[in-house]
Amino acid sequence: MNDTAPNVIVIPAKVETPQEQEKRRHLRVAAYCRVSTDSEEQLSSYENQLAYYTEKIMKEPGWTMAGVFADEGITGTSTCKRKEFLRMIRQCRQGKIDMILAKSVSRFARNTVDTLNFTRELRGLGIPVIFEEQNINSIYPESEFLITLHGAFAQAESESTSSRVRWGKRQAMKSGHVTMQYKQLLGYEKGPDGKPRIVPEQAEVVRFIYDRYLAGDSIREIKAALEGREIPTVSGKTKWMASHIRSILANEKYCGDVLLQKTFIQDCISKKVIPNTGQLPKYLIQNHHEGIVSRETFDAVQLEMARRNAKAGATRKSTPTGRGKYSGKHVLSNLLFCGECGTAYRRCVWTQRGIKRPVWRCVSRLDYGKKFCTQSPTLDEEPLQQAILAAVNAVMLDRDTLARQPRGAPGRGARRHGVGAGPGSGGAHEPGGHRPCPGGTERPFQQPAGRGVSQPGRGLYGAVPGAVRVHRPSQGAKGQAGGGLSGKPKGEPAPADGVGRHGTHVGGADGVG
Repeated sequence: MNDTAPNVIVIPAKVETPQEQEKRRHLRVAAYCRVSTDSEEQLSSYENQLAYYTEKIMKEPGWTMAGVFADEGITGTSTCKRKEFLRMIRQCRQGKIDMILAKSVSRFARNTVDTLNFTRELRGLGIPVIFEEQNINSIYPESEFLITLHGAFAQAESESTSSRVRWGKRQAMKSGHVTMQYKQLLGYEKGPDGKPRIVPEQAEVVRFIYDRYLAGDSIREIKAALEGREIPTVSGKTKWMASHIRSILANEKYCGDVLLQKTFIQDCISKKVIPNTGQLPKYLIQNHHEGIVSRETFDAVQLEMARRNAKAGATRKSTPTGRGKYSGKHVLSNLLFCGECGTAYRRCVWTQRGIKRPVWRCVSRLDYGKKFCTQSPTLDEEPLQQAILAAVNAVMLDRDTLARQPRGAPGRGARRHGVGAGPGSGGAHEPGGHRPCPGGTERPFQQPAGRGVSQPGRGLYGAVPGAVRVHRPSQGAKGQAGGGLSGKPKGEPAPADGVGRHGTHVGGADGVG
């Protein structure tokens, strides 16, 4: 064993520089204050908090002002919209703040989860939060229990206030009290009596949207028409949104009614708005104000929207969920159905030697080949349009008989959801009979240049009942145009007037029944 003394090396203590001593002596202190409403009393409290913390931090000799962060008129149940609070947390993460002062736990946050998450994060960064009212310093782990209790009390207070406000609003709905948001309501403004008053210029835009939708236009086509005419939205912009047009078509206020509680808020913490699909009662107030469109027109639009939304998918590639989208791009879109499998027909363009040839084919054949549909014909577009035009003109020649029929009775060669009365009519009519449309003329349709059947001719309300079913030609009908069109099952004779039970029948050697 060696008896010599161990060799001990002394490492001297670090000598702090004057700059480091100054930095250690002065804590960078920030304060956070918040008020939840813009009332005069709350604003007074907000200003008092600002003045109090500014004076307190400046008075303390060992503190340096790192800033006063204040959110005005913002609730404490969520931190998403509290910009100053989030800015303070960012500066803490950047090492620019050493300590935070707050009046109470409820001023810091009214959400227990947010309170615990942020105090734990700040504790991990070595930053204490001093809650003066409760005398709590969050830097100590044992303070978390007290912070949880006070945070739960603050959250329960917000939930109680929210339930009282919700109860008051529902009682007002039951009594028929209506509060309308005119800022986003095209066609109306608040009148002297407090009720909605029609704005004539904007009301014409609303009627135009309803008329074009019943005429068969899609939402995209209506949007293009409005932007092409440079018609402004309710906010004065020239760019229209498809969702805005759809909401106008579905808004019951345009027929004079008001439906209350269409949506509700799940809870005061998440503030998630949920559509009311039967979870809570709704309150309908009929004839609350003057409508821009008639009730019959509004109901017709709702039925047409339901019909379009219920469409099956056009192809399995584009719509794997099976839900389709309405298309009004072509005249015969959504009007031709296969007589073999019932699937809709779709327009295709074949190119042969540089020549384009538009045809209509069964969607099932396009997707699956002959697996499910083996006998569906391919129809050329031009003979098909000529045959339908001839059939419609044949019906219109007998318009005197149609005019003498009682309302609600389907006429010869026309179903209850029949064709429009003429160009410009849009083809819209009430369920159960024909409705003469403004600007319409009672004359047979003429073949327009460039697009086949005229645009109003495709405006069928309830177009599925009046759709054309395509059947394979029988053995003795080789002269039928485009393979033959008939609403009757195979083998049954077509009616002599040229219109089948489910739509137009085309037959005969000349291609027109």
